[in-house]
Amino acid sequence: MDNEDRLKRRMEEYISSTKDDRDVEKQERIEIQTFYDSSEVRETFERYDRPLYHMYKFYAAQDS
Repeated sequence: MDNEDRLKRRMEEYISSTKDDRDVEKQERIEIQTFYDSSEVRETFERYDRPLYHMYKFYAAQDS
């Protein structure tokens, strides 16, 4: 068996062995986006966006 066949076989094994993890990650991304899109969460982020920006900017300036 040459290197190309061996590499292909290993990649196929890796893809099949990580399928469940990728499915879970995909579902988590959907749940996070659904949470973020809810009106209460969006309102909270909009309300505190400016203060958080200034706080981040202040602490980021301390690192330099």
